[in-house]
Amino acid sequence: MSRCMRLSFVIAALVSGIMSIWGSQFWSTAGGIAAVVLLVLWIGVPVVRRGIVWRKLCVIHFRVKPLNDGCQDFLIQDDDIHTITELVLPSYAEKDVELSVRPHISIHLMSMLLHFAVNNVERPIIIDRYRPDTPKRWKPNVDDTDFTIKNGTTYQADINRILNSGTTRMFGFRIKTRSPGNFTLKIALCTAEGEHNARLLVKVENSPRSRMRCTRHRGCYVRPNISAGLLHKSDQ
Repeated sequence: MSRCMRLSFVIAALVSGIMSIWGSQFWSTAGGIAAVVLLVLWIGVPVVRRGIVWRKLCVIHFRVKPLNDGCQDFLIQDDDIHTITELVLPSYAEKDVELSVRPHISIHLMSMLLHFAVNNVERPIIIDRYRPDTPKRWKPNVDDTDFTIKNGTTYQADINRILNSGTTRMFGFRIKTRSPGNFTLKIALCTAEGEHNARLLVKVENSPRSRMRCTRHRGCYVRPNISAGLLHKSDQ
């Protein structure tokens, strides 16, 4: 609650007390009502605000790296960072994909679960995890994480890190694609404060051509690298 509202509450309480002493029923009632209203606001506003923030605990996107930050050969990169909610990948390929997580409040992230929400043997699978901030020194299953596969379909990465409000943290996963199709990737962040769920879309295409809308820049689209799809198709 703001300092101004606290001061208003104190003033209203003082006015109510003074008017009660003076014996003015109207002012005593008015001061009491004002004090009750401000008390409700004092308690209720932070609770409601936290509830609104919690429903949007954080923003999760696929991240397209700038050229100077490393190569993503299945995308056409430039000098900017782009964020997308729909990712296009070539079929029958293994690609390193980054997720960006930006919390609205500070959270203690204990683990991240990923699951392709479709009962299809041809759905993509996540086969490993790496650290995007050190691309030249990837240490799967070593760097600040334990990576496990649960029931053959749910992929869990143990994080155990504090993510500060407003900061962006990147997580890298290697996805192995199979047949073409649209596949929903369900993401669950297990935190000390509760669980946050998000959904992203992975489009697998033989010859990737679908553009991906960037959520970071107005009117911006990320294009897939068509040659990446043709290359993997020729290798089959």
